[in-house]
Amino acid sequence: MAQGDATSSIEDLRWPSLGSAVRRIGPAFVLGAVALGPGSLVLSSMTGALYGYQLLWLLVFSGVFMIVFMEIASRFGIVTDEPIWTIVEHKYGRTAAVVGGIFAVLTSLGYETGNVIAIGLGMEAIVGGSPLIWGTAGAVAAIALITLQDLYDKLEKLIFALIFVMIVGFFGTLAITGFSPGDATSGLVPTFPDQQAVFLGMAMMATYFSLYAAIYQTYLVKEKGYTTDDIGQSIFDSAAGITLMGIMLIAIMIAGAVVLNPAGVIPESAVDMAVQLEPLVGTNASLLFGLGLFAAAFSSIVVNALIGSTMFVDGLGYETGMDSKPVKLVAITLVVVAWLFAFVPSLLGENPIDTLILAQAVSIVGLPYFGAVILILSNDRDVMGGFANTRIRNALALIGYLASLGIAIYYATSFL
Repeated sequence: MAQGDATSSIEDLRWPSLGSAVRRIGPAFVLGAVALGPGSLVLSSMTGALYGYQLLWLLVFSGVFMIVFMEIASRFGIVTDEPIWTIVEHKYGRTAAVVGGIFAVLTSLGYETGNVIAIGLGMEAIVGGSPLIWGTAGAVAAIALITLQDLYDKLEKLIFALIFVMIVGFFGTLAITGFSPGDATSGLVPTFPDQQAVFLGMAMMATYFSLYAAIYQTYLVKEKGYTTDDIGQSIFDSAAGITLMGIMLIAIMIAGAVVLNPAGVIPESAVDMAVQLEPLVGTNASLLFGLGLFAAAFSSIVVNALIGSTMFVDGLGYETGMDSKPVKLVAITLVVVAWLFAFVPSLLGENPIDTLILAQAVSIVGLPYFGAVILILSNDRDVMGGFANTRIRNALALIGYLASLGIAIYYATSFL
């Protein structure tokens, strides 16, 4: 299954110059749109509001684990000729592949529902109006984008533009609020102040350290056209993309720690999060934070739909390219169903929280499965040849996987 390029093993990687590496960044930044979705924004802001800097260390640890799994997934996608669930089918049978596809599409649906709602709230914070109308407009725009041909190149350019908007919104937040580097450094010492901090911290960690997103990296490097000579480039791409997203989440947490924590304000929506800036810049708070939230939600709604659809059709044995009809059809269906889950209960005067809880529970159950699959296959020399994991990679990945497993178990028991 391994490709026959000039670089023949993991010990023989070619490293690009810094300038070349920066010019060729791409796949990990596309996935960063998932790590920096509306859920991670709310949780980071809420964590800063409740506990100040005390859980900052969790974002650092999560970023390290995510980079490790992204590197493993990138290498796997580059080395193998076939997509991951097709390989799972060859080695372990169709059922194992279908289960992976089902977990992926259900996970995507849970995230998509939150993204549709966040687009509506973000636009409401910017210009006012109804979240229903704005959420619907965002869903329609996402569907229009998904239908385009040569989608990867267009998506990459869009994500870079939206990341720029997020940088303006969230780093602008930090620049205005200011912070104490000394106090922030104290948050790098691992600690959980209380039981609620454990629950909130694990939720925040799960949104940033996403094994579901890491699996999709195996497809994105194929879309990018990387070969084994580009593994060094993919490592740089993974580290840079995930680090930038982590820094933005840290900026949001710090803003919550500086402004909301002393005031005792706990954010529960986009408007609440905008309160971070209100004491300093007045009504411009909603505009600045709303811009960042909209960019995060819109980038995430498109990428999430593609993740779920790609892995689902792969599990069923269909073509997995972004421009394939099965991928586009399932992605569009996911956006439509997410819109229904987001707004139909509200239109009927009901609360959609039960649906969201169920979707979250299912998505959490899938995390250990995704992690086990990528760890087992990346150590299989029949699949990876000389590019199988090294001991240090396995050690770091195992620690991250056990953390993910702990999150899944903790959440599963909380639903009982």
